[in-house]
Amino acid sequence: MDNPNDHAPRGCVGIFIHNGQGCILVGDRLQKTVVEGVPEVAIPGGKIDFMEKAVDAAVRESREETGLEIEIERMVGYSDDIWRHLGAHCLTLFFQARVIGGTLTVTEPDKFARLRWERPEDIKVLFADAHLLFPNLRLP
Repeated sequence: MDNPNDHAPRGCVGIFIHNGQGCILVGDRLQKTVVEGVPEVAIPGGKIDFMEKAVDAAVRESREETGLEIEIERMVGYSDDIWRHLGAHCLTLFFQARVIGGTLTVTEPDKFARLRWERPEDIKVLFADAHLLFPNLRLP
């Protein structure tokens, strides 16, 4: 179902999927949310459907975008993002999760050019303020 109130912020999820070895899954986004022409690295995630719980949306989005089945470990933070140039406003809940099955695959090639495992310190753009935004993120 669509959001019944188009003028309200949209509920979204972002998932820090880890591999148990200190790396998280990131992808090279094709559609930019910040600056066109600047490579954008993002974690899997998306919109929460109407009447869907956020944790269920995180599991669904992971499966849809990556082919991986995950188990949510904890909520690690949130963001309140307004992209005026896109006419979008999302309140995003971020979760930490571990892989419990599936095969890593780019299942939405219109969203991600590729998916890969990276150490957080190697992705400065995504994690520059991670200690402030995601205080509960603890990768094994």
